[in-house]
Amino acid sequence: MLPQIPYEIQSKTARQTAIRGLNFSDNYDDGAMADSMNLSTRRYPYIATKFPREKVKGLTGVSELFAFNGLWYVKDGGFYHVKDDGDIEEVIAPGSEYALSEGEKQIAAMYHKIVIFPDKIYVDTDDNMPFRLDAKLENVTGSVTVTEEAGAHVCTVTLALPAGKRMTNYFDVDDVVWMSGWTEELNNQTKRITGFPEGTTNQFTVQDDTMAAESGATVTVERKVPNLNFICEKNNRIYGASNEDRTVFVSAVDNPRIFSADSDAGGFSVPVATEGDFTGCASMSNSVVFFKEHSITKMLGDYASEFQTNNYEMEGVKAGCHKSIRKINETVMYLGCNGVYSYNGGTSQLISHIFGEKRLKNGVAGSDGTNYYLSAKDGENTLFLSYNLQTGLWLREDDTEAKDFALSGETLYVLDKDGNVWKENGEEGEIRFSMTFKPFFETVSGAYNSSAVLFAKKRYAKLYIRTEMPKGSYCRIEVRLDGGVWREIGRIVGKGGLSVTPVPIGRCDRYELRLFGKGPFTLLNLEREFRTGSAR
Repeated sequence: MLPQIPYEIQSKTARQTAIRGLNFSDNYDDGAMADSMNLSTRRYPYIATKFPREKVKGLTGVSELFAFNGLWYVKDGGFYHVKDDGDIEEVIAPGSEYALSEGEKQIAAMYHKIVIFPDKIYVDTDDNMPFRLDAKLENVTGSVTVTEEAGAHVCTVTLALPAGKRMTNYFDVDDVVWMSGWTEELNNQTKRITGFPEGTTNQFTVQDDTMAAESGATVTVERKVPNLNFICEKNNRIYGASNEDRTVFVSAVDNPRIFSADSDAGGFSVPVATEGDFTGCASMSNSVVFFKEHSITKMLGDYASEFQTNNYEMEGVKAGCHKSIRKINETVMYLGCNGVYSYNGGTSQLISHIFGEKRLKNGVAGSDGTNYYLSAKDGENTLFLSYNLQTGLWLREDDTEAKDFALSGETLYVLDKDGNVWKENGEEGEIRFSMTFKPFFETVSGAYNSSAVLFAKKRYAKLYIRTEMPKGSYCRIEVRLDGGVWREIGRIVGKGGLSVTPVPIGRCDRYELRLFGKGPFTLLNLEREFRTGSAR
């Protein structure tokens, strides 16, 4: 009879665990995080602390940000330009005739114009002078004279203007104006201004065979601009969506005052019959897309004669999340009803399966060209998340409620709910971090059931944490077994190089790991060592 060995022979096996980023769902792999704070993928495949968010001095009480050849912002009805040397120029003064109203703005930039809705104002960036998009002369005395010039029926309209005003203070050549109040009914039509007679200040001309001469009428002349809920720019035109008219509009080239298709200057409009209100818009290289919650309207073409629209039933932008729309390269990203989507002109693709059952709202987003940053409400709480387009990993930074983002040069600015402006990746400031991993199970991989729990066959002996930290940084290590209480089992103090820290794990069905601390920190990997017994 052969001698008996009273105990099973055990061997040790080690397995590297990849760090997989944030995951709120129940479908995850080892290395996924249940929560994180102030982490980034800048050293991928390692996870490192992000650069600290740095407050911009002197910018407080801000309500809107915009970037176009520098940083612009709205504050108390004024509009300001931060120059390259840091000086701030007041472009629109609070309380002036061009002062902006309270409430959220839609801002887009053309070649040398910044357009602001719903105020219907634009700023000529050549000299930073503001102008109105719409214009109205109401209940003024007017007359019409008709002459024949070179075979053309030229009508000259004369209006009694307010003291000190000129006709060119209100209108320009090619403006389409709506006139009413004339005695001759055919004069009460839409007309296009063709010029201003030399030597006069209160006249404009139109070429129209239907107008008749008259005088002494009390008339209203108006350049109308549609009420646009959302705007964007493509090929030096402003594209906009109006829920009031259920229509999309396109301005003339380099002229945001003309949206009428009646103008030879090339405005365009088309009604959209799909269900629901517009929720946002974005420009792409070959099209402009208008979003509703459950449909997308794509507009193709560059000229009025070739514009066409196509409607598609697919997930669009959630109502109230228009500021989550960001174009990164040729991909448009946004928060929809079921999560974050990417759209590159084909079909919208959900990229936030890791959100699980979370349904976020009030999304506001920004991008530095590599990462998509999203601040959104999760019930009463706020999540400030980052998504790296190259790695596909999500991470949570903190609970900052952002109101706006603007990318100027290589600097991404964040506007918080209190009106403060921050550089997303600054150089100064303290950084605190944390990461809580999803539970690690002592089960056979891929089989989570009672027969797969192998206390006799496999038991984790140690977990090795490989980190890099400079001097002055520290990290605390906590473990929780089988849903019990968290207990601290070690600390890592930065020494300026690589540290390998063993973490003993007691016998359990599952365990959770939490790391948190202060200062720059890089997690290189986790290595799990376990013992295996016989197959009996």
